[in-house]
Amino acid sequence: MYRWKFSHSTRISINLAVLFTFIIFYQASALEAEPQGVDASREDASYALSISALDAANLLQWTVNPGPKAMPFLPSPSLAAITNNPPETPATPEGPASGVPAEPYTFATSATDPDGDRISYIFDWGDGKQSKTGLLPFGENATANHTWSRAGTYRITVVAEDARGASSPRSLEKEVLINTPPDRPTKPSGPGSIYAWVENAYSSSATDPDGDLVECDFDWGDGNVSRTGPTGSGSNASVAHIWTQAGAYRVRVMARDPLGAESNWSEEIIVSVIANNRPDSPKELFGPAFGYRAIANSYFTMARDTDDDRVVYCLDWGDGASSTTELAGSGSIECASHAWSKEGEYLIRARATDMKGASSGWMELMNVTIADNDPPDSPALPSGPIRGRSKASYRYATSANDPDGDHVKYVFDWGDKTTSWTGLDYIDSGTKESISHKWSRAGTYQVKAMALDDKGAISGWSGSLTINISPD
Repeated sequence: MYRWKFSHSTRISINLAVLFTFIIFYQASALEAEPQGVDASREDASYALSISALDAANLLQWTVNPGPKAMPFLPSPSLAAITNNPPETPATPEGPASGVPAEPYTFATSATDPDGDRISYIFDWGDGKQSKTGLLPFGENATANHTWSRAGTYRITVVAEDARGASSPRSLEKEVLINTPPDRPTKPSGPGSIYAWVENAYSSSATDPDGDLVECDFDWGDGNVSRTGPTGSGSNASVAHIWTQAGAYRVRVMARDPLGAESNWSEEIIVSVIANNRPDSPKELFGPAFGYRAIANSYFTMARDTDDDRVVYCLDWGDGASSTTELAGSGSIECASHAWSKEGEYLIRARATDMKGASSGWMELMNVTIADNDPPDSPALPSGPIRGRSKASYRYATSANDPDGDHVKYVFDWGDKTTSWTGLDYIDSGTKESISHKWSRAGTYQVKAMALDDKGAISGWSGSLTINISPD
């Protein structure tokens, strides 16, 4: 005869089903039965047997007590709720504080449960993803693995959940830095043989696997290090340096990303520095300490070079502009001019640079005050004869007003590539002044005039007067 075989859990389920069937059948029968005798009642009868069972969720308890005129093994059930406490806050996750993308890392935590329930743990990895463990005895360490795909700073937290679904508060955060350092920079490029005191630029590049911006540290081999600003991954970074002593120097580069991860040092280059002395600083500037807007002032300076090299001078005018002279002998006096566009106080200075590129320090600052000055208005159209003969003299006049009331004088352009001033002296603003001219050849000429005030400001040109000159 064939015999059925059942698992342990299956046998328990069948037994429970049979038990509840008996309970339901008994309850229905008891409701129909009438008590017999004067003193008979269900309430005053009792039996020693009671039966309890927990439902599948462990949240409800059945308590059964036998009633009167019933067999002791057929109980009367009643239902009561059981309270559940959530787990305690899990410990802060333990694990590495840093790592690289695409690598798995393991973190652990634990929590207790007031009811002694088994616990599962939900790890929040800070990148929008979560992991849930299986149920473990309370207090036992739980571990979970995670792989971050991108660089960044992530904050891991954990929530514990008991077998009945009650959740704990969230744990404290565990901060993890995921980042890949830049690749080794390229070998620095730049001149291999230079003079001391001459500024030279060197460049390199480094790629960051995460696509981060990179900064490059240039070690010049003389105890100095220069850092570039952030550049794009793989882009050239350049910086200049001056060696002051002759010798051979090893130059190398290291890259750093915004999260502080550093590359290995690049391959070195050797730079040979040839002895050279820089020029002395210019002693002072010679020129006016006062001037007017839009009027050029000239300044002179000089400096000597220890190696007797030829030098150029750079003059900084204090308004963002500068001028450089031609190359001249050591100790020679050179000049440069400048016109300021706005009134104000300006600090000007100069330095010398030798023919090898070595520069002196800046000289002491010189203060220059520039006052406001408006140029004269354009003169009136010149007046005078419009016809004449060659080699004959004709007189022409004009006048112009100066907004500041300054004295003025006039210059005439005769249209034959010659010009004439009305005189050495300045006259009152608005005063008419004349001057004579003769043309040596017949032709048609355009005569115009321009005004100059006594501060050096010039006007625009007047309109042109057409002159027809015939042969004599």
